[in-house]
Amino acid sequence: MSDPLRQAVESGELKPGTGIVAVSQETAAVMDGLQVQRVLDPKGFDMVGRFRAYADRLLRSITVDGRGLSADV
Repeated sequence: MSDPLRQAVESGELKPGTGIVAVSQETAAVMDGLQVQRVLDPKGFDMVGRFRAYADRLLRSITVDGRGLSADV
């Protein structure tokens, strides 16, 4: 996950100084936590929706233009 983030910083898509390793580790931890929540409540927990919301918030905070996920994703 770190290489695409590093490339995005170098290309100017992500803010300079974005903590690439920290973002990668945080995202992996969120994914693990969401999987645990899904195991605890498989029918009532929207793992895809929760991860999409997290990814959108994350992207809004680290992209240069403040853009999140597109509606198509």
